[in-house]
This record gives sequence, structure tokens and C-alpha cells, in this order.
Amino acid sequence: MELKVFEFTKGTLELLKDMKKDLAYSANLLDDFFYSLLENSCEGFFNISTRVKSASSLKEKIIRHNYYIKYDSPTDLFRNLSDLIGVRIECRFIEDEEHIFKFIRTIFNCTNEDGFSYSSQNPNIFLDLREHQPLKQKNGFELYRIDGFILNEEEKFNFELQIKSMVNNFWGEIEHKIIYKNYNMILGDKFYKNILNSIKNNLCLIDNQLLTIFNHVNSHMDNSNGVGLKKEGIEILLSKMIYDIYSSKVKHDLGISVDFRNACDIIIDYIFTKNNCNTSQEYYNTFVNTSVRLNEVFKDSISFKNKLSIGAEPLCFDSEFSNSIGNKLAHAMNYDFHWNLFFKILFQIEPGNNREDFYSFIRYLETIFSNRDSYLNLYLTFSTEEVSVIKEDILFSLNKAFLEIDSIKFIYRDKLSEIFNHIDDYVKFLCEGIDSYENYASHKYLYTEYLYLTILSSFNMDLDKNSILEFASELKNSKCKLRISYKGIKLLASTPENCTVNINELLEQIYIR
Repeated sequence: MELKVFEFTKGTLELLKDMKKDLAYSANLLDDFFYSLLENSCEGFFNISTRVKSASSLKEKIIRHNYYIKYDSPTDLFRNLSDLIGVRIECRFIEDEEHIFKFIRTIFNCTNEDGFSYSSQNPNIFLDLREHQPLKQKNGFELYRIDGFILNEEEKFNFELQIKSMVNNFWGEIEHKIIYKNYNMILGDKFYKNILNSIKNNLCLIDNQLLTIFNHVNSHMDNSNGVGLKKEGIEILLSKMIYDIYSSKVKHDLGISVDFRNACDIIIDYIFTKNNCNTSQEYYNTFVNTSVRLNEVFKDSISFKNKLSIGAEPLCFDSEFSNSIGNKLAHAMNYDFHWNLFFKILFQIEPGNNREDFYSFIRYLETIFSNRDSYLNLYLTFSTEEVSVIKEDILFSLNKAFLEIDSIKFIYRDKLSEIFNHIDDYVKFLCEGIDSYENYASHKYLYTEYLYLTILSSFNMDLDKNSILEFASELKNSKCKLRISYKGIKLLASTPENCTVNINELLEQIYIR
């Protein structure tokens, strides 16, 4: 016959398994309720996490606390276990914990006959707000920990609500995974206690320093220069965080060091653009959310040797530009190591599945090229329909250059800056140098080819002579606003067949009439 402890534990775990679906549903209800409650009401709040107590954790707790003696049955245990469901409200700083608690107390302003508080927004969620908060723990530290329960149809499930700042959340991980789970740690030892107190005090100091930085930067939110400085600092910090996390993973998996800092910059630019960050607060919120996500992926495993999958179904895009770039990158991610590394990092950081994230990134690329401020000047010279055609032609030249370069370097920050300058100069030329749309339409090939070549010049490209001859020959005999000098013609003529011509040298011989 089994000992009572194992019989009790077995029955409890079976009950947990039977109730798993209802518990998960209740946890989701709590997640949705507290998130919607705090999202736009508490500035320091940034995340809700919930969990249903695992079988291993419950089994350990039964033995650790002699629940098999204290309670008559598994059902009796479930009725009294305070943390069957765990809900954690995550906020930025320690002082935000108090603000959030006070806000919750104002919302849970109704009381039932047992003294539990509830909100008119959801009368099925109850909190015990009678105890002074934060509660002092056995280790001497304080924690906002509130008992509660949720009514789900005929079931009543207890949950424990915690409010934790970033540093206290980190401290909780240290305490739980390194100390609480380590039976070799002698908690009564004064040496250990002194070290733990020192760690906790240092974390509190870090929290205070972060708060000071935040308040200082926040005081300049209305200053556009301050926003720019903050934006740049946040981008640099996040990019370095990504590089530090994944460089060690690459080194561990491949045994080599790879410099992909420029790729990290691209990911950060994409994340901030996707989140429509325009104000300091929006940049800060995105910084916090991305930092939280990086903390999560830091623990995840990843292989840099395998191919990526974005689904077997054909890709479908809204424009010719996205279709060409998208299909090119879908192929490149599994033959070009640098694209493969880039997308592996992007897909792991981003919340969607690989296919969704891939579509989102392609949309981002089209957006940054098709929404230049300089395009607004085109409307001063050309009609709306004509501008639409010109913009499509610009994207055509960009796409052609992208396919020719065939490298992730095309979207590195320094190269993008040069490409944007080429586009802006080209738009200025069209607005000031072209006297009519008819002139543009008549010589579209020459103008778009010229833009294509100027983009390639940022990469100091050499092109096959034969691929340039048609352009140079037509340019020589045309009446468009571009001309090629005698030296340019001579440069091509003196280049042997099947040899290459340097684009930068050729462009030096092309000028505006």
C-alpha cells in the first residue's frame, strides 16, 4: 500500500489535469481583465503574465508543506490553495508598484459579505485588500502580493496577484530559481543573507538610477532636440542588446565570431517604424517592451545551421516592388548566411509567426522607400496621376539596384542614407530640370536608368560594358535633360569587350544640361 502522501499527490495531480482547461480559461480572463484595466490608466504598467500551477510545482508544494496531512482531499486543497493561478502585473520602477496598487484599490471599491473587494467592471473577480501592502516576506523583503479568486460559471478558482517592477521581477527570478529551488543553499547562514541583502540593495539602486534617467529624459519630451537624442540613445542601446545576446549564441553554435551589428541596427529601425514611434513616450514604451522580449528570447535556444521556413504556399504581395523584393529575400534567406542570420534573429524577437513577420518586414521596406518627404515636391510640378507613375518608376529603379547588389548591405544604415540622398537629388532634378511630364515620359528609360546607376554608385559597383552601352548610346543621341561627355563615350569605347566599367567613373561624365 502506498504512503498517504503519494496517494494524495496522485489524486491531486489527476484533479489538476481534469481542471487544466478551466484553469487556463480563467487565467486568460484574468489576463484580459487586468491588462485592459491598466493599459491606458497606469503609465508605469507594461505587461501582464499569468500561469497555472504546474504538476511538478504542485507536487513539490504538497510534500514541502505537508498538505496531504493538512487537507482531507485534493478538492479541499484546491479550495484553499491561494496560488492555483498566478497573475503578475509588471511595471517599470519600484515606485510604480505603489501607484498601480492604489489604482486597483480605487477600482475594486465594492465589497462582498466575506470582505473581498470587487469591481463593477467585472463582479466575478475578487481581491482581498484588507491586508496592509506590501507584505513583508520571510526573507525580510516586501512584495505586493494579493490573494483573490475568480468565479467561472460554477467553479471558484483562487489566484495570487503580484505587482512587480523590472528589478523586483529580476530579483524574484534569482530568489526562486537560484535560492528557493536550491536545497544546498543554507538560508540561515549569515554569509548568504549578507550577500543576498547586498544584491537586493544594488538592484534597488539600479531601479533608482533608471528612474532618475527616465525622469530627466521625460522632462525634455516637448523639446524636439531632446526627443532626437533620446531616440538615438535608445536605438543604440537596443541594438547593442540584440548584438550581445545573439553574438554569444552564434559563437556557441557555430564556433566563430560574426560581426552583424549593422543587421541589428536594421532590426531596431524596423521595430520602431512598425510601432509608429513619434514621441519620447512611444519610444520609451517600445524600448521597454522590446527589452522584455529580449529577456525572454535570451533563455530560448536557437540554431544558426538550419534553413528557415515561411510556409510552402506561394507568397502574395500587393505591389510589384514587394513581390520582387519579397521573393528575392524568401530565396536569399536560405542561401545567403547574412540574410539567414538576420531573419532568424528578427523572427525570434517578433511576436508573429515567420510568415507574418516576413510580410511585415517587406511592407516596411516598401514604406521607407515609397514615403520620402521629398516626393511631396513632385506634386508642385506634376499631377497626382503623374506623381504616382514617377514614384512607381523610382521603386522600379530601386528594385533593379537591390537585385543587382544582392546583399544585405543594401539596407545598412549608411547605405540607406546614401540611397535616400540619391533619391532626393533625383526628385529635385525632376522638379527643377524637367519642363514637362511629356519630357519625362518620352525619356523615362534614361531617367530611371540614371537613378539606378546613381544608387549602384554607393556600392562602387562595376558593371558589364554591354549592359551600359545601350543606355550610353541612347543618352548620347537624345534630347533629354541629361548628357554624357566625350570622355564618357571614350571610357566605354576603350573598355574591352566582356569587361566591366566602374559606375562611379562613368557617372562623373554624365551631367545635367
